Amino acid sequence: MRPAVRLCRRDTRGPVGGWLGGAPVLPPGKAWPAVTGHPDRLLPLLATVDCAAVPTGWLDFPWPETGLLQFFMDYGWFDLRDGGVEEEATQVVHLPQGTAAGAARTDGPVHPRHDLHVSLRLDMGGYRPGLSEDEEEWDFLDEDLQDFLQENPHASALVELTTRRWEADPGDQDTDVDVVVGGFAVSAHSEPESALASEESARTGESFAEAEDRILREWVPLAQFGVLTGAEAEGYADRSDQRMDFARFMISRRDIAARRFESARSFSEFTG
Repeated sequence: MRPAVRLCRRDTRGPVGGWLGGAPVLPPGKAWPAVTGHPDRLLPLLATVDCAAVPTGWLDFPWPETGLLQFFMDYGWFDLRDGGVEEEATQVVHLPQGTAAGAARTDGPVHPRHDLHVSLRLDMGGYRPGLSEDEEEWDFLDEDLQDFLQENPHASALVELTTRRWEADPGDQDTDVDVVVGGFAVSAHSEPESALASEESARTGESFAEAEDRILREWVPLAQFGVLTGAEAEGYADRSDQRMDFARFMISRRDIAARRFESARSFSEFTG
């Protein structure tokens, strides 16, 4: 079980803690982020998180207490089904509080802004309250989590705690989440931890299982969010005929502690 922060559009009971789209705020003299090697291909700002809106000490990694985290990405450049290079077209920019910053920039691609409201959650890695072993969703849970729920004498108490927290969360638990910080990586097809483990296994010579175990301890989701594509002129409007792409930014605990946000890795999924 890991703590997480939800940022939602439709439920407005929590404070505004970020937004989708909008214009970025950059330090004076900093160029608008662009595709690597292609300075004329500017990256759209997809999401911003106000770090101060996350309660101090809630997350299980050293989250910055102030400033803005801005997530830039150009899906059109690196659609993985066409063999594009994802790292070329993603960038995370942290604007610390007190940094001299100019006005919001509008000299690049700007989507309509939609405010996001903060609430807290406890993430049990795909488990939802009331899920039973005879339901299809049970088979998609991590095997270690299945064993824990079946065998641990304290599992029922933790499930009750999670259920109370779940019920306290505003909004629908799946469809109303626009951005999630912390918790576990969301995976429909491929797990980012597995991709990282494959890289590390090849680099270090350790077994895949050893590398994956280490990655699960050392890496956390910095931000995850869905992006509708296919009708850019309509911004982030809900359209059933659009394709939903899912952005997943991962970062090591060491890098986030050192505020090396440029070291965050992007592992996107495409659903249509």
